[in-house]
Amino acid sequence: MMTARAVDGPAARPNTKRAQLIGLLERPDGASVGEIGERLEWLPHTVRVALTGLRHAGREVSRDKDAEGRSIYRLISVEASDR
Repeated sequence: MMTARAVDGPAARPNTKRAQLIGLLERPDGASVGEIGERLEWLPHTVRVALTGLRHAGREVSRDKDAEGRSIYRLISVEASDR
């Protein structure tokens, strides 16, 4: 017997590190690798792998430079990318 969960996929888990990463990237200011690493207690290479994982999952991640020349990452919303 299949449960609704098996049919619908895994339940949303809002407190995961992935959910926290997405929250940081959805902010208008975005987030730097250093900030993400500090907040999630990840090393820089782990942050970059997680960003790549989001891209492979179909999310559009942009990279810009801030005033100090640091890379700032943001998630592009579906609505913004359709325009």
